[in-house]
Amino acid sequence: MYPSWTHIIADLYDCDFAYHIEKHSLEVIVEHVNSIITKQWFTILWTLHHSFWYNAFSIVCMLAESHVSIHTWPESRYVSFDIYTCNYSRDNTVGTQLIFEELIHMFAPKNIQKEVIERMMKSNSGKHFFANYRKPVYSLL
Repeated sequence: MYPSWTHIIADLYDCDFAYHIEKHSLEVIVEHVNSIITKQWFTILWTLHHSFWYNAFSIVCMLAESHVSIHTWPESRYVSFDIYTCNYSRDNTVGTQLIFEELIHMFAPKNIQKEVIERMMKSNSGKHFFANYRKPVYSLL
């Protein structure tokens, strides 16, 4: 089995921001996003967030398996997601999709434009780069 690298790029339109703006601080939203990610057994290395004018915010989570980014434009009722995961030892396709689905519930969009890219590194010859990949063996000496 080759490593699975899944990249979901999405645009969410006509989102509902009232819940976030009226009920929660950005820190609470960040905690919720982090819990969604860790529930799928991804490892968060760090999370950065920033609030902008008109209650807009961005959240970027650097994962050991890649990254999750969320950018919001409440004045346009728009959110963009970028969720990219890779791993040599397990297939993250389902976990990546579940993160996406839970994040969608946060914003209740009326329209979603989504692209899923299954990535695979190949050598110059066109063969799978990891055709001979073996899990690393660690020994304690």
